[in-house]
This record gives sequence, structure tokens and C-alpha cells, in this order.
Amino acid sequence: MSEHILILPHLHIQNANAISSPLTWGFPAMTAFIGLMHALERQCAQDGIALCFHGIGVVCHEAKPQTSRSSFGQHSFLLTRNPLKNDGKTAAIVEEGRMHVELSLVLMLSGNASEGTQEERMALAKQLDDYVHRMRIAGGSVLPRENIRSENLRRPHHHQVPHIEPLALEDDAQYTKQLNRLKRRLLPGFALILREDALAQHKNALQEAQPDASLLDAWLDLSRFNYRYDADAAEKQHWPLVRRPSGWLVPIPIGYCALSDEIPANAIANARDPYTPLRFVEPLLSIGEWRSPHRLQCIEEMLWRIKPNSDERLFLLEMLVQAPVDGDVI
Repeated sequence: MSEHILILPHLHIQNANAISSPLTWGFPAMTAFIGLMHALERQCAQDGIALCFHGIGVVCHEAKPQTSRSSFGQHSFLLTRNPLKNDGKTAAIVEEGRMHVELSLVLMLSGNASEGTQEERMALAKQLDDYVHRMRIAGGSVLPRENIRSENLRRPHHHQVPHIEPLALEDDAQYTKQLNRLKRRLLPGFALILREDALAQHKNALQEAQPDASLLDAWLDLSRFNYRYDADAAEKQHWPLVRRPSGWLVPIPIGYCALSDEIPANAIANARDPYTPLRFVEPLLSIGEWRSPHRLQCIEEMLWRIKPNSDERLFLLEMLVQAPVDGDVI
């Protein structure tokens, strides 16, 4: 059974969760998109569509965090007091981060339902796109395509349609054409990929000056802008910006680690789902990179999946293929 690529272009999501972990914000966590992939697979199984999803990639075209910025450059989330309570009074402010985002999803799948003719695959892609528009993505609502197209008549990429195509893995020339066509469809935008190698390299670089530097020190150092005083500079009080490793590196969560054993369903008061067992967890953090699709060497470089692991206390994400590192960045 051959593998196929499903492309859901230019989804507009309103009020997505912008706080991805207790220490990071600015874009939804990849665990939210993995959850979307599983929800889509379960919806297909419920409707008798035989599909298995193997990975999901995200390309962000535009992001608008709902924040205000003070004169000192600090961001504050725009908070609301809705919905109203049952008695009609306004609710207390609960701090939450929201953002509007435009993104494209790329999913690798296989199954009998994707083996049909081109017309059948187009109908299947339309059906899967309808499923996604009825779901929540990272807590946000997906806006209808018709409304977006009517507001963006002069932006041709908003008129792309969802489609499924088989992966030409056995024909190098055909695969190259397919990859180049996919890159053009995903531009302009940036794909989020995992860069654990950059974290390990930066730790080794820090240990040359600080032998006791840990992985946490390297992560914190990559998560901020560092200015160091230059005593040899001709001008006084010169604090240049310390050069960071190449690439648009950002701190991201990549999964969860269990803090407790599994707790039976309905054993915890006020749990969100009273029918599912639960456990307390904390997020696992690493370093990611926003990379332009035109720099991808293969489609699998931008696809995420759950890392196979025998440890049931670990829920960890990984890339299908680790992207190569080079010095050319935008």
C-alpha cells in the first residue's frame, strides 16, 4: 500500500492557544497538531474511511498574537471576560493567550481510501478538509474558506484547494518534481522543525567557557537575546549582541513526562473528561527552527510523529527524518 500526501492549504484559525508551555509562547505546541491528526484518523474510522496517518507538518504563513506592547517592549495578552455567567454577570478574568494564525497542514497517510482515481482523491481531500473545519485546532476555530476567499480575491494562494497525491518514492526525478511543486505551494511561509542537534552543540560550546554548563543553561541561552559588555571597544558602554547559532531557533515543547501513575476516570474532582483515565504531567522542552520550505531536501523533513518508546511515562515527538544542518539561513 503506497503512501500519500494530504495538503490542507491556508487554514485560518481564530483564537488559537498561543501559550504552548509554562515557559514558551508565540505559537501552539506541536502536540496540539498531533492531537488533531489523531482526531482526524478517529473521525475517518468512525465514518468507515480506511486511512492511517503517519505524520503531520505545519507551515505558518501569518501569525497575529493578541497582545499589546508597552513602551518598555513587554508584551501583555489581551484578556477578555466572556462568556457571561449564567446569571448574566461578567466572569472573572482568566489569563489566557490567544492568537490568529494562517497555516497549511501537510499529512502523510496511507489506506485503501486514498488508492482511488484522481477525482476520488480530490473528493476525499475535500471531505477531510470539511472534517478539519468542524474541529478545533489548538483550541481555535477554523474559519470557512468561502469567507476567506471573498476577502482575499487578489491573493491567488488563498484559492488553493485541498488535495491528495501519491508519493513518488521510487522515481527520483518524479519525486524531485513533486517536492518542488509542494515547496511552491507552501511559500511564503516557514515550517517548524526540531533542532535537538543545535541544543547539544550549543551546550558543548558553552562548556568550553563554563565546564559546569548544563543542557538547561544551553536551552535558556538559546531562548533569549544575550548582550555582553565589550571592554575593548573604542566607545564607552558598548554592549554588542552575542551572535546566535545560525537559523531561526525558538524554544518549543516536544511532549510530556508523567509525574504520577495513571488515575482512574472520575477519581479527580472537576476533571475535564470524567470518562477517561488521566495522569499529571509536565512538558518536555527542546529547540525548534522555523525554516522556509524552499530549503527542505525531502517532504519527510517537516513531518512530526510520536516517538516510539517503551516507557509509558514519556510522550515524546520526533521528526520522520532529521533535517540536515547548513549555514544558509533567511
